[in-house]
Amino acid sequence: MDRSEKVKEKFEQKSGIIVKKDDWIVHSYHGVSHIEGLDRKMLDGKDKSFFKVKTDELTYWIPIGEMNVQHIRAISSVATLKKALTTIRQKPQKLENDYRSRRARINEILNKGSLHLKVELIRDLNARISTQRDNIYEEKVLDKLKGQFIDEWAIAFQCEHKEAVKKLEEALDTSVLKLAHNE
Repeated sequence: MDRSEKVKEKFEQKSGIIVKKDDWIVHSYHGVSHIEGLDRKMLDGKDKSFFKVKTDELTYWIPIGEMNVQHIRAISSVATLKKALTTIRQKPQKLENDYRSRRARINEILNKGSLHLKVELIRDLNARISTQRDNIYEEKVLDKLKGQFIDEWAIAFQCEHKEAVKKLEEALDTSVLKLAHNE
């Protein structure tokens, strides 16, 4: 077992997250990512081991020994994603009126990386934006979160993106109708 493999094994024992080449993960900032393999690089004069990770748009490296596991999770199961879609179909919750409070809450959810919190935010931001389009930042966050959810759904269900988009849009439409009908 070479040094990279030993560091990876130690990480897995410490974090409880087991990842290997060709696995899919969800990074709280970068979204759905594919682990291309292990890589070694010199950093600050030290030989370090990294996971080489790719998204559709970029390649990044995660230092194995210093991996921040609160920002990384495995792709959700089909059952978990179905529950997430059920959450999205529920009546939206009203977001704070104060922009600073709303933005702080959004940033907190983005940093935590929890699927449950993110789908609630998708539902609630979608409802807010459908009734008042006044914040470009919130629209961009919603687009990013929807894209991440769609990517994760497509991988878990092994389906086309357009099918995942349709499922999400139908759930969001259901949610907004509940707001309009005050259910």
